[in-house]
Amino acid sequence: MLKCTFDPSNQYDDPAFRYPVQEALDELMRSDSPQLTADGSVPAVRRRIVQTGNFTHYLTVPNEHPSKRARLDTESGDATVLSKKPALRVDGFVALPYDALAEIAWHFFLSDLISLASTSHALRRLFLSGPGRGVWALVRRKSGYVLPDGMSEISFALLMEGSHCQARPVPLFARAASLPSSAHQP
Repeated sequence: MLKCTFDPSNQYDDPAFRYPVQEALDELMRSDSPQLTADGSVPAVRRRIVQTGNFTHYLTVPNEHPSKRARLDTESGDATVLSKKPALRVDGFVALPYDALAEIAWHFFLSDLISLASTSHALRRLFLSGPGRGVWALVRRKSGYVLPDGMSEISFALLMEGSHCQARPVPLFARAASLPSSAHQP
């Protein structure tokens, strides 16, 4: 479903103002051919300005395919719309057996594992549930850390190698800067 945005005025309750705006919006949504810009690219939105009385209404409708770009054909001068390259998928990595996953994870550091687990939902599910949780212990033991009692592998990894505070979601350097100056002195 396409969404549109209007300028913030309360004149849409009056039919004299609403109908020209609605007609322009319908026409804008019906035009399915992309409007190319001067440099030959497809804009992310289509815009139309409608005058009703003393008011100016700015209509914005997203293009159907804002991820496509136009490239000029050098021989004929025509613009052809090309789609973007397909995004890389992690399906193959998620489907690896645990032995292969453990062998790959042996080359990671805890910070690498934290970054990888926060990359996508699929990798997060892989490393935070089921057999993927054992990878954290493998990497921790390789790093030489000893797990304290009462702490999970993941929370220990975040404590040792994470870039954010455990109590508040702020970077560690911001937390140190907010401490009083007497706390920095030994």
